[in-house]
Amino acid sequence: MKKTICIILSLLMLLSVVALAPTAYAAEDDFTYNDLGGGLIEITGYTGTDTNVEIPEEIGGDQVYAIADFAFSGNKKIKSISMPYCLVNIGHYAFSACSNLESVDTYAGYYGECAFDGCSNLTSVKFHSTFTMVYDDAFCNCEELKSVTIPNSPTAIYKNHCFGYYSDGGYK
Repeated sequence: MKKTICIILSLLMLLSVVALAPTAYAAEDDFTYNDLGGGLIEITGYTGTDTNVEIPEEIGGDQVYAIADFAFSGNKKIKSISMPYCLVNIGHYAFSACSNLESVDTYAGYYGECAFDGCSNLTSVKFHSTFTMVYDDAFCNCEELKSVTIPNSPTAIYKNHCFGYYSDGGYK
């Protein structure tokens, strides 16, 4: 019952934010992807120019299930990324070295190794779901990260240094 209420409240909050601020949605053809079968796809890249990117729930009628390894890696244009509730997996190095990325709003349950490593301007991450894995160095070298919002009852499994950064050769 609490979970249902939390989901409803989260949706209402999300809808109120969307109603207040205009959002530019990336077009389906701005994404490259692999067909995983069974009505699921994995995004492998982004060719669009939007700085505030919202990953769609579906592309071509198939559910967006995952972000592939290295899919957005090195993208210098993206400032914010918002991911749908149906997204399950963010691959290794998926957003690494996105140096202008400032905020992440996500429902995914798995965050691969170095998924956001080197996002030097990342200041906030908001997890909406009870994630199950934040892998080694997932948010490593995000020196400006000041706000991490985690659900009230996470079932998280943290690996080594998932929110650390290197300074003078060592972790902080």
